[in-house]
Amino acid sequence: MEESSRSTVVVASLTNLAILIVKVIAAVITGSASLFSESAHSAVDFANQGFLFFGLKRSKRGRDYEHPFGYGPERYLSSYTVAVTLFFLGSLLSIREGIIKLSSSSRIESPTVALAVLVLSFLLEANSYRKASKEAKKERGAGQSIFKFAKETKNSEVFLIMFEDLGALVGIMIALLALLASIVTKNEFFDALGSIFIGVVLSFISFFIYRESKSLIVGEGVSKGDLSKIEKALLEGGLPKRIIYIRSMHLSPDDVLLTLKVAYDPFATMAQVAVDIDEAEARIRGALPIVGQIFFEPDVYHD
Repeated sequence: MEESSRSTVVVASLTNLAILIVKVIAAVITGSASLFSESAHSAVDFANQGFLFFGLKRSKRGRDYEHPFGYGPERYLSSYTVAVTLFFLGSLLSIREGIIKLSSSSRIESPTVALAVLVLSFLLEANSYRKASKEAKKERGAGQSIFKFAKETKNSEVFLIMFEDLGALVGIMIALLALLASIVTKNEFFDALGSIFIGVVLSFISFFIYRESKSLIVGEGVSKGDLSKIEKALLEGGLPKRIIYIRSMHLSPDDVLLTLKVAYDPFATMAQVAVDIDEAEARIRGALPIVGQIFFEPDVYHD
C-alpha cells in the first residue's frame, strides 16, 4: 500500500510542477485573476506533495523509547497539515486576488494564451486524477462514491490527492468559464468572480480533508469487513473461547494495533491458553497482514 501511495504522490507531484510553471508564465502574460488563482492552486498542490513525501519518510522510522508504537501517524499528520495550512492559505489568496481585481481597471492580455494554458492544465490534471482513482479502486467497494471512500479509507495520501485533483479540475473549469465570460462581455468582473469561486472551492476541500485527517489522527479502528476477518480467525480452531471485546486502531494504513480480551474455560491450563493465543495471533495476521502488535488478555467470562 505504501508503494501505491508513493507512486500516486510522484505522479501528482510531477504533474503539478509542470502545471505550476505554465500557469505562472501565463498569469504574468495575461494578468488574469482566475489564472493567478489557479497558479496559487497549483503551488499549493505541489507543496502538498512535499509534505506527503516528508510524512511517508518519517513514518518509516522504527520504534524507539519515546515512540514505542512507531511513527506511522506521521502520514496522517502530513495530510492534516496540508488541509489546515496550504489549502486554506490557497483559498485566502484566491479570494483576495478576486476582491482586488474587482476594484482594478486592468485588462486581460492575450486571452488565447490563458485559454490554451487552462485546457492543457485540465488534461494534465485529468491524467493525475485518473492515476489516483486507479489506486483508489483497489480499495473502493463496488458502487462506492469517492466521498464514502474518503470517509472509510485509512490511506490518507490517496484520498487527499484524489480531492486535490478533483478540486483542480473544478477550479480550471471555473477559470475557463470566467475567462470566456470576460472575453465575450469585455467585462473583467467575471474573471474576478472566477477567482473568488476558486477560493471557495479550495476552502471546501480544506475543510473536508481536515475533517477526515483529524479523525485518522485521533484514531480510527479497522473497517467492519476487517473486524469480521479478525473475529473469524480468532474463533477458528484451538480451545473454545468467547470474545469479550476487540479494540483496534490504525497507526498508519499499513499498521494496525490490536487489543483483545477473550474468555476461556476456567479449567484450561496456562500452557493450553498460551498455545491457543499464539495460534490465534498467527491466524489473525494471516487473515489481515496489516495487523502489527497484538495485546491479548485471557479472562474468565462473567455475566
